[in-house]
Amino acid sequence: MDTIVKPKIVRLSLSDGHYIDVRRRLNTGEQQDMFAAMAPYLVAGEKPQLKSQAVMTAKVLAYLLGWSLTDDGAPIPMSPDLPDGVRMATVRSIDPDVFREIREAIDTHEAAVELEIEQTKNARAGVSDSNKTRSSPDGLGVGRSLESVN
Repeated sequence: MDTIVKPKIVRLSLSDGHYIDVRRRLNTGEQQDMFAAMAPYLVAGEKPQLKSQAVMTAKVLAYLLGWSLTDDGAPIPMSPDLPDGVRMATVRSIDPDVFREIREAIDTHEAAVELEIEQTKNARAGVSDSNKTRSSPDGLGVGRSLESVN
């Protein structure tokens, strides 16, 4: 597994021929920003105090890079270069059914990427030499000892 999350864009299809462009995977900073938007008043050892308006849009805003949505035929601007407040206001202004479709597409995408990563980890673990053992040469003590081979 790579140490750095490379910025990759994935295009997800929506109904009516529309699409959204999303991050393939969040890096640590993007993930922390998303969680901070969901629970900005987090205190260690206490139950999180969620900011309800942001919870429903935090994941969408964390992943969303662009889209093909229009209003009266004109493109609706969406870009990570826009100020956070503008991005939030834009997402909050769209039709609830469209937002639900976007959120579900992102949830499905996120689950697929997590499954792919887990399968890759499991495949590597099955092939890895780090779990194999070998015997110590005879004559180095009573019985046989096992030593990890890395």
